[in-house]
Amino acid sequence: ITAGYVVIAAVGVILGLLGYFNWVMLWLFFLVILGGSFETIKAHAGMVKAACFPFSAEDSMFAAPMFKRVRNAYAGHFFFKISLTLLLAVNLFLVFVPITGRDTLTWHLPAMQDMVGTQHITFSQDVAGFYPWSPVLGEVLYAVPMAAFGNMTDPYIFQVVQFSTIILLLAMTFAFLEPYI
Repeated sequence: ITAGYVVIAAVGVILGLLGYFNWVMLWLFFLVILGGSFETIKAHAGMVKAACFPFSAEDSMFAAPMFKRVRNAYAGHFFFKISLTLLLAVNLFLVFVPITGRDTLTWHLPAMQDMVGTQHITFSQDVAGFYPWSPVLGEVLYAVPMAAFGNMTDPYIFQVVQFSTIILLLAMTFAFLEPYI
């Protein structure tokens, strides 16, 4: 998943430098990825369906298999897993809170809005902050969903991408710390 984000950002940089950073080109890129990954996506969807709906049509929603799966998921390191789940739940509620951070509002968001508005990575001196001289891979990663979905106001869709990176970081944290707990 992390490598996929890097690829999306890299393609965004290339499209931005060429002046083709727009929703049409981004959706064409997404369709190419979807077409090339269809079998993998289909297999993953089947695994998710089996994990979420392991019971037959005659079983109720509260049947034992679902309860057993949840109980088994939290078996061992219960407090650690509950802590991570609560952290994810709190962050999920914060995803759609309007952005108030000075850093984002002053530097990152204007750079993303410039890329989406001009369909080009301009490194413009007119944009405040470090945009005229800095690497912009993070800003491009967050500008891609803004451009693809035409989202230029709060709540920003890139906040969902930020949330998904928290899930990845927590999974890596768990994998690293689990043997020591």
